[in-house]
Amino acid sequence: MKKYISLLLFLFPYVFIQAQEKQVFSETFIDNHNNWPLIDKKGLKTSISPEKYYDINNQSKDDYTSLIDVPLDSLADNHIVMAFKDLRWSDKNFAKLTGGCRFVIGARDEKSGYVIGISKDLIGIYAREKHPNSSQFDYQDIQIKYGTEDYLDMRIENNRWKFYNKSGEEVANTPARPLDGNKIGVTVYQPARYALTNVMVAEKEKNIIKTDFPLALFMVAYRNLLCSASHLFIDDKGAQYGAAYDSMWYCKTNVPGFASNTLLIMKKNDIELLTNRRFKTKDEAFAYYQEALGAIKLTKDTCIELSNNTAQLLRMDNYKEHFIQFDNWRSGFRDDHAQKVEGNVLLGISKRYNDSDYLLEFHIILYLSGKVFSN
Repeated sequence: MKKYISLLLFLFPYVFIQAQEKQVFSETFIDNHNNWPLIDKKGLKTSISPEKYYDINNQSKDDYTSLIDVPLDSLADNHIVMAFKDLRWSDKNFAKLTGGCRFVIGARDEKSGYVIGISKDLIGIYAREKHPNSSQFDYQDIQIKYGTEDYLDMRIENNRWKFYNKSGEEVANTPARPLDGNKIGVTVYQPARYALTNVMVAEKEKNIIKTDFPLALFMVAYRNLLCSASHLFIDDKGAQYGAAYDSMWYCKTNVPGFASNTLLIMKKNDIELLTNRRFKTKDEAFAYYQEALGAIKLTKDTCIELSNNTAQLLRMDNYKEHFIQFDNWRSGFRDDHAQKVEGNVLLGISKRYNDSDYLLEFHIILYLSGKVFSN
């Protein structure tokens, strides 16, 4: 598949407006004018240190969450920065302090919101409550490079959560979640002693990325392509592209919203339809990705049976290395000769080495050589 990704590149118009951010909350712990909880009881003590940090000494039997209200405007883009440090070495019981600390954002109380842990190579996000419309918890581990431990720089923009290290490099980008409330802070898992050293919240007008995605036209063409796939794209095979040994043809049905031409690679063991679209920034690519993803999910069809297969493909290194993010559907049907055929419908964002642009890729891949998926 990688061989053909760069064949079709097309840049469409877009609108991108960015505003300057304005700081709306700042905490450096000179004093306690923001009214952080001060507790002094058996096993748990919190205080504002003369060294200008919020000391949380939790040697009780329970984990402790400390939160404070901050202005988080759902109609604006938000920027949150927090940092903490380990104080175990300043405690006489340091050998017993084996707990940890995590950031909390978007909470309405101590049992809601999202807990975020950050290391050099991993960001972990999990919701403290189940999704409102399902029984599933939101849990995600994101493999990263060059993360800054115990430091959160999170920007909520364009319906994305973006994470940066202390050098200002973006290390992760994931879909935004709805926030339960306006409280942020930390959770200290006992037994442990940590200091929250600074907190900053800023906001700005929402970045406006207006896409020109042709929803209705895409859905019609996508439905037609799924039906064509059930006949192995025989009726969609157009003029030959390139040399004969490449086994490539133009597809008669193009994909609206993507490149002006769609290709079919038709070989003995597999058939692949592919097209793409080029974007200058990741924000543009993600905005368009969400539009196309919504269209695929809205399209109902009986020509091919689809089921989500993304979790399985995430285990394959070539997909993790190639795509920044992707959604993938497993397909299963029988062709005109009652031959069992399996395949994938795939939508993903990729970035080629030494290329500043991003590609939104659309693929339909049919495997003709037998079973390729595990149950």
